[in-house]
Amino acid sequence: MLPNKVISYSKSSFPQFVILKKALLQGPENIAILWERCEESFGDIAEFIEVLECLYALREIEVVGSEVLLHAEKN
Repeated sequence: MLPNKVISYSKSSFPQFVILKKALLQGPENIAILWERCEESFGDIAEFIEVLECLYALREIEVVGSEVLLHAEKN
C-alpha cells in the first residue's frame, strides 16, 4: 500500500522497504530465508511479495535465478 490521504506513511509499505534493504546489506539471500528473517515485520506473505516487487521495480534489488536476492549496486 502506498501512502495517501487515507493511508499514513507508517501504515504503508514504505517502512518495510527499509527492513528488507537492511536485511540484504549482509549480502545475497535466499527469498525463503529472507521471509523467515523478516516475517515479523510483515502482515502476511502477500505484503512481503509486494515490497519485493516494488524494490525490484525501483531497481533497488536484483533477483538472480528464482531464489536469490542481491542488494543492487548503485553506479
